[in-house]
Amino acid sequence: MAGGHTHSRLIKSARHKQSARNQLVGYSLNLRIRPSHLDFDERIWTGGWSKSGFEAAAEYHGLLQKLITDKFGEPVITDPAKDGDEEAKIRYEIMNAIPENWIPFIPAHVKDNNREVQLQRAAMPRILDGNPDQPDKIRPRTALLQVGLKDKDPYFIHEEEVPRAGIRVEQSFQRTRWNNGKVFVWFGVRKTTGRGEGSSGLGFDRIVAVKKSDKG
Repeated sequence: MAGGHTHSRLIKSARHKQSARNQLVGYSLNLRIRPSHLDFDERIWTGGWSKSGFEAAAEYHGLLQKLITDKFGEPVITDPAKDGDEEAKIRYEIMNAIPENWIPFIPAHVKDNNREVQLQRAAMPRILDGNPDQPDKIRPRTALLQVGLKDKDPYFIHEEEVPRAGIRVEQSFQRTRWNNGKVFVWFGVRKTTGRGEGSSGLGFDRIVAVKKSDKG
């Protein structure tokens, strides 16, 4: 072909790369009850090392609960309703509790579009027994899910980005050596396919059995 290029050029690239242990990991998982979605911080960077998001969430919630208990005392537990000598075997539960590292993403209409939806980051209330104040909103603790929080901006994910199998997004340090021996280190992000559907166990308006602890 006249005037066409008759050659090609291969861009040099590193053949081998080292990845450090994942420091920040965020999941996007489909709940079995669509169209709600929940993401969770699987690993949280605590400065110097990372730990399980579930462990970090439990520790932080436990600390806040202890502060409330120390300030206001143990919460008062009401006795189950009775009909004569018969105690209630079931009770009504408005909402159950889930680990704080589960962050909800809810369907929201795209601006000026009544049919197309995106997933918008939302927040669960932090329920502490005996707390007389309005519950705080639970916020994500990893940079992967904190986008826009500082400026109070909404954060959206395109619905098509979350397939049925879910996705896994990881941040970690990367290291490679060039052909002249020079070492390059950077903080990278990697997205891979998830491991299938998952559920936080979140539920509303439920009838549950009265446990022994509920009976005092």
